[in-house]
Amino acid sequence: APHQDELLRTIHTAWKIRTERFQRFRIRYAKTQKTESGPQQIPGVRIEARAESERPTVRTTVAEMVMDASQARINERPGDESNSETDGQNRQGIFQSSHSEIDEGASGSTLVTTPQVADHELLLLAMRPFDFQGQTRSIDEYRIVDGEARLNGRRAVRLEGSSPNDGNIRHVMWVDPMSDYVIIQHDSTVDGKLRSRYQIAYHQDSPVVPSEWSYQLVAVNGASTVTVQAKQLQFEAHPAISTANFDPATWP
Repeated sequence: APHQDELLRTIHTAWKIRTERFQRFRIRYAKTQKTESGPQQIPGVRIEARAESERPTVRTTVAEMVMDASQARINERPGDESNSETDGQNRQGIFQSSHSEIDEGASGSTLVTTPQVADHELLLLAMRPFDFQGQTRSIDEYRIVDGEARLNGRRAVRLEGSSPNDGNIRHVMWVDPMSDYVIIQHDSTVDGKLRSRYQIAYHQDSPVVPSEWSYQLVAVNGASTVTVQAKQLQFEAHPAISTANFDPATWP
């Protein structure tokens, strides 16, 4: 429909401006992560979210993500309320394009844990929608399913899409037409089953900057495997960033 084509172009323009505006940023946030025991395989995801014990564990951390053009670094440190044995370690991940590595102190370098990948994806969705998942997305991958949708009692535009590289993964997004079409919810499904749900709230005085967010990474059996709640502590646009930020040899 002509109206939907025009709306899609409007969303495209808003996303393009925001993606270019926030090529570099730094964000600090408090994060509470609950990991459920039980089956840990997530549909369509090769990296497994693993339970740290047979009982559900709760991990509280303070994290910082530094984004510089095509690469990002996340540094997670134990929060004051942590009491899990694993919280004695800092977790640091570096992300370049779709390649991810993590350094977990004495344990050496392994693939990044799924929750850190999710942190990275969610913050890119919020700040740089076209760079979601480390690859430039095209608005042509999406179609407007409902221009007058409702989400939690508020008006939203619902989009659906997939890309040739995603196979059987579909993305469903709700964007806020009253706040520059920021993404307020993003669901990924694999073969019709929910894989992840990201929900984002934004500052009223700066609607482009996320203030709180949460996500669920869902196991094959439908039980929530990992649930995260996060709250922004500090945000800086266009910070001075040293290349040492992205060199694991310089990490403490």
